[in-house]
Amino acid sequence: MAERGPVLAAYERALDGKPAPTRYGEASLRESFAEAFSLFRADPAALRRVLPRAFSWFEGGGHVRAITAGETIGRAYRK
Repeated sequence: MAERGPVLAAYERALDGKPAPTRYGEASLRESFAEAFSLFRADPAALRRVLPRAFSWFEGGGHVRAITAGETIGRAYRK
């Protein structure tokens, strides 16, 4: 679990050095992602207001593309 996968790495780039969307999210990058994703689903206007780049990343499917890229990389290593 200590390893940073492709989704967290891509999310970190989307943050562009900005802090987590909530104080709780400051605990770790994983919590920041969880808080941002929750906001994206429950209150997208709030995420857009506090982290516009992260909002655009989620809205554009960056998290889905990162998952797909990670699965592709994983398959290559399993062969």
